[in-house]
Amino acid sequence: MNEKDIKKEIRTLKKLKRQMRAGSSDRIEIHRRIKELQVKVAELKGFDEAKKELVEKIKRLDHSFEKLGINLYKFSKEELEKHLSKLK
Repeated sequence: MNEKDIKKEIRTLKKLKRQMRAGSSDRIEIHRRIKELQVKVAELKGFDEAKKELVEKIKRLDHSFEKLGINLYKFSKEELEKHLSKLK
């Protein structure tokens, strides 16, 4: 799937999610699926080798990002470098 198809699927899932009752198990599953697709879009958009190396270094030093489910690829290269310097 390319970025355009993924974004289209996200839009349709969001429309479906709005129609469902809050707290229902189906709505929760749709929300998880939307988050997974948003991560894919972020990876497709801002993925370069320098950024990948920075993310891997940060993940080795600080495991809390994985526990919390934070996608580091959404941050700019400068922000990642700044955070890495704070960790060291």
